[in-house]
Amino acid sequence: MLVAVTGAGPSQGSKRRQLAFQALAQGAAKVGLSMHVVTPGVRSLRTGQGWYGWRWQGNVLGPAWRLQGASVTPQADVLYDAMYLADLRHYRHTYRRFIAQARTQGYVVFNPGLPHKDVLYDWLAGHPDLHMYLPVTWHLSNPHQVEQALSRYMRLWLKPVYGSGGRHMVYLEKTKNQMWHLTGERFYGNRLDISLDWKHLHQWLTQLQQRRPYLLQEDISLLRTPKGSRVDFRVTLVRNQRGLWQVIAITARTAAPQSLLTNFHAGGQVKSLTILNEENSSWLQSLGMYSNNLATMRELGFAVAGVLQSHEPLLGLVGLDVGRSEQGRWFVYDWNVRPGRDILTDAELVECMTTVAGYAHYLHQNLGRTQVRSMLTRDVHESSALAAH
Repeated sequence: MLVAVTGAGPSQGSKRRQLAFQALAQGAAKVGLSMHVVTPGVRSLRTGQGWYGWRWQGNVLGPAWRLQGASVTPQADVLYDAMYLADLRHYRHTYRRFIAQARTQGYVVFNPGLPHKDVLYDWLAGHPDLHMYLPVTWHLSNPHQVEQALSRYMRLWLKPVYGSGGRHMVYLEKTKNQMWHLTGERFYGNRLDISLDWKHLHQWLTQLQQRRPYLLQEDISLLRTPKGSRVDFRVTLVRNQRGLWQVIAITARTAAPQSLLTNFHAGGQVKSLTILNEENSSWLQSLGMYSNNLATMRELGFAVAGVLQSHEPLLGLVGLDVGRSEQGRWFVYDWNVRPGRDILTDAELVECMTTVAGYAHYLHQNLGRTQVRSMLTRDVHESSALAAH
């Protein structure tokens, strides 16, 4: 059985959310797995209790989902963590207990959470084929690092080690007369737009570090559209029925006018480049890019996913943010194991969830509970050598 844990019933929420769970259930049926959806608050996993949630029965008359119980079988059930970010906020404490219980009882649970961004950066920086694709990054430990970094770079980013959607990030630029300008479009619920001298910047940075840990990172002069908007790319990857990484989608993200953030939930626009048709080729050419650049993105995606998988063998989904500078250099600067599904087309969303079901089948068929780490580590996708395009 494939058990998906999420924050609400599969027939609740937006039509896109309903489509995602329908595609997951239909994909599971194709590979011979029954499908059950549960929430962290519905039923604990005490020994002898069953799963209680929504069971897929789309092949019979009546509702596609029926609320009912199912027996608990740790040796045969695979648990997919399908919590959305809003779900995590609602079930923060219950969710952690639920996942911990499932793992304790021997369930194979995917997609695992990853460490904070500073740890992930160190993983990738230590890889001989990837370190040259990472922006220069420091672990922010004291305000004087910013002063030193600004002696080398005119523009920097302050990024929290955990978070998504461009939240709490600050763009820092050195201006005239020993002043520094700070911009934060989603800064703790407000918009930040201030200029400070060094004394007050030092005080501000000290207060910032008391809120949460931060990274300090060079700004990449990203490609821009003919209208001047920044552009980067999201590569969405999922492991398939053979346990190998598959690129589900390549999505261009364009910042809103006058914005520094390309994130969709920060007002950015998205464009699917997964299918290279005449329209997409023309759009790429408007940026000075060509079809072989999509191959570079795929290669980077496979390489990064492989490194992350080597540390987290059960990893099954990842979203990778890739940028190309105006000088033609490629960068990888963010990665997310809960990649946003809002930026996928309907067809890409169905393909994504169908592939997730295939990966669940791979886990179900191939893994004894004592073999998880050794077997999955051997299956790390070996990407082709990265080439600069």
